[in-house]
Amino acid sequence: MIRLMPKRLAGQLILLLLTTLVLSQLFTLIFSLSETDSMLKRVEDNRILRKSALVANALTQIPVENHQAIVNLLTTFRIQYHLDDKPRIPTHLLNNGQDNKVELLKETLIRSYDKIYVHQYPAPEHRIIFIFKNIFGHFFSFASNKKQTELRPLLLSTSIMLEQGHWLNMTVYGRVSFPSWAFLALTSLLVMSLVATLIVVFSIKRITRPLKELTSKALLLGVGEEVEPIKERGPEDIKDTISAFNTMQLRLKNIITHRTRSLAAMSHDLRTPLTSMRLHAEFIHDPETQDRIVEKIDEMEHITKATISFAKQDSWSEKRRQVDISALVDSLCQDLSDIGLSVEFELTDRMSYSCRPNALRRAFSNLIENGVKYGHAVLVKILEEEETLNIIISDQGPGIEDSQQKRIFEPFERLEESRNNQSGGLGLGMTIALTIIRGHGGDITLHNRANQGLDVMVILPKQ
Repeated sequence: MIRLMPKRLAGQLILLLLTTLVLSQLFTLIFSLSETDSMLKRVEDNRILRKSALVANALTQIPVENHQAIVNLLTTFRIQYHLDDKPRIPTHLLNNGQDNKVELLKETLIRSYDKIYVHQYPAPEHRIIFIFKNIFGHFFSFASNKKQTELRPLLLSTSIMLEQGHWLNMTVYGRVSFPSWAFLALTSLLVMSLVATLIVVFSIKRITRPLKELTSKALLLGVGEEVEPIKERGPEDIKDTISAFNTMQLRLKNIITHRTRSLAAMSHDLRTPLTSMRLHAEFIHDPETQDRIVEKIDEMEHITKATISFAKQDSWSEKRRQVDISALVDSLCQDLSDIGLSVEFELTDRMSYSCRPNALRRAFSNLIENGVKYGHAVLVKILEEEETLNIIISDQGPGIEDSQQKRIFEPFERLEESRNNQSGGLGLGMTIALTIIRGHGGDITLHNRANQGLDVMVILPKQ
């Protein structure tokens, strides 16, 4: 049931409005159809029975040639009078034990008649039940190509034999299963629903249009794109949301700009004392001490450059463009293979993808080099799913314990003590790779294979 619910705000609002409209109209219709039948009450207290006697009394005082005209004049939709040559009550119901009603009818008549019959039928089913039975009857008759006869429940029948052998028959009918006004109500409900749907669709589409723009701009901002402020329009709630987004975007831009300038100044400020330290080291006469100090200065410069490069994230300034990601990974694997790394790529078809190619190449390079360093050999393949591109980098190493997998993406965290006895860089490669991939809206997951090795899966969303 939940799967059938619309996922969009516009669809849910339309469904809510139409459901409310339909249910309110149906409840009103059911309430009206469930109203107590006043005719049935008049039959039960014998008022209609006395009316039959009054008509018979009236006919006795009118010439016979005018009887039919009088009967036609008194006939209504639910109380019908007929002059026939026999009673209309079925033969098996003529002696049905309703003598008390016959006696009551005789008491009301001003003349004595030889034959008088009365039959009061059982109270009909509740109207709603009768309607549903009628609807199902129409359905089955339509399925079987048989026309269903419209039947109305009978409430009361009387037959009085007048002079010259004529019978005055009165038949009282129950209410029709589905009155004409109910059809009009359903027709108006359908028209109202269609009109309301058109109005609501147009209005909600117009109201939610800024939300669509907000969503697209937020997605672009989330992957590092520079976006223009959104024009504030729509209801006050949506305007407030857009205003908050524009303010957040401006603050983020100011923070990034301030951080970049601060890091540039820091880089310049650090370069001066390091250069001075290197010059002073030249005056140290002990060669061994001099070499150690110069080595430490080089290490400090290397750490400083790596830290500032990671913090600045120059990849965010790169513009996105369409590239063949299969060709990008293939060329990277060939370049790494040419410099002696054991890297293989499983060729796939062309896959166009919008990305920052230099940044993505850097992320894949870090992941593949890390796999070769600790896993000896790497196989890279690309799997295309319905909504994602999965780049799998499989090595032949010992893998990483599940409890340690999160640490590998932390800055300056190295797990070489668990994977290799040799030192392995500054511990920023995996962090930079994860930052770049998440900057494209993706993620990186690690999976240990049952036999041996680690699968690093890069998940990139399709645009």
